[in-house]
Amino acid sequence: MYKLEDDKLFQDTKKEYPRYDVFYEGSYIEMDQADYDKVKDLFDYFPEQLLYEHDTTFGCPDCADQGGLYIEYKTNNIHKYWTIDQHKGYVPVFLHDFIEKVNEKIDLLNN
Repeated sequence: MYKLEDDKLFQDTKKEYPRYDVFYEGSYIEMDQADYDKVKDLFDYFPEQLLYEHDTTFGCPDCADQGGLYIEYKTNNIHKYWTIDQHKGYVPVFLHDFIEKVNEKIDLLNN
């Protein structure tokens, strides 16, 4: 689990699976600038339409061991989260590119 905020990147040390009904409370340590530089443009790919969705779960994240994404968005007066299935057939089309980009950034951090 990672947290990207302003000009810093953090990694969660708890390694817990997020619940579907509350905000995730991680225990984060700051990563280095080189890692931040790999992912800093992720904000550019965030689908604004997601902010207007009433659902907080898309598909059935990790129900079949396919994994899932936990996305949390926090700015001034907006604080929301979503859990998103990795299988694109179960999520709206507007999320497909974002899912790919998030996975791409995670791969960059893990290699």
